[in-house]
Amino acid sequence: MTDQLILFKTAVLAKEKGFREITKNGYCNDGYKSQSNIYPLIDYFAPTQSLLQKWLREKHNLNLVTKKMIYEKWKCFLETITKDSINTWWSPDKDTYEEALEQGLLEALKLI
Repeated sequence: MTDQLILFKTAVLAKEKGFREITKNGYCNDGYKSQSNIYPLIDYFAPTQSLLQKWLREKHNLNLVTKKMIYEKWKCFLETITKDSINTWWSPDKDTYEEALEQGLLEALKLI
């Protein structure tokens, strides 16, 4: 079992929003996936979903939780916690945990 890498469009948005953690995988501008961590050879780092999830939680106070619903679909719940309120968003139904988490990661990045 291996952790799922984020998709190209998520990597692009993560870089735009300040994600700079060096990872062993990345994408070139054309979407080609590279297994080199030599920065000039890649344009966007491709962390695992769980690493980006942790970064969002620790750096931006955006908490993502993915749950299997009783009707066998997956949803990702995003909580933003401020001193004034707690806001919750949830993804549309997805067939897999990874699809739901990826959608949640995208939505969380859009809030930064």
